[in-house]
Amino acid sequence: MQINIKNFISEITDEKFQKQSQSTTKGNLTKHFNATIKSAVNFIVQNIKKNQIAQAELVTKRPETSIRLELNVINLPLRYAKNIGKVTKDDANYDLNVYMVIESPDVNRSKLRIDELASADDFNQNPDQYLPKFKAWVNNQFEQIDDNKQSGSKKETQKATSNKKTSTKKKTTKK
Repeated sequence: MQINIKNFISEITDEKFQKQSQSTTKGNLTKHFNATIKSAVNFIVQNIKKNQIAQAELVTKRPETSIRLELNVINLPLRYAKNIGKVTKDDANYDLNVYMVIESPDVNRSKLRIDELASADDFNQNPDQYLPKFKAWVNNQFEQIDDNKQSGSKKETQKATSNKKTSTKKKTTKK
């Protein structure tokens, strides 16, 4: 599936793309992944069939995280329409792909990770084929978040203890 970049950017900028958002828990995502993600996957497939740009989001509170499937031409979130326009050629047609996006304060320094899951055409033909890859990716991101939180709290503890001042008396020597 291809789309003209001018039309693509116009639809994103004017927010004329399809969106779906649902709340879930980290536990549901890790224990019942396929059932939890089914609605989002179906939503993306329906929009591929309609040749529409779409974003399906799952939001967890602990940790505060947004996990999305996005139909896009490049590995930037849809909300970066201006940047997408800067790195693409005017009036060219681009293939649409399905991207996995995660945003969380602890995923990395940029608080964002995005990776390609599949071309829109391939995903449309057999979305179930890509669920194991998506599940592994989500689990890896949650592990990274947990690791970063632990190392962040260790750094905070170290910083707090190093900031404690110990008073020492200066000794003066007579000459």
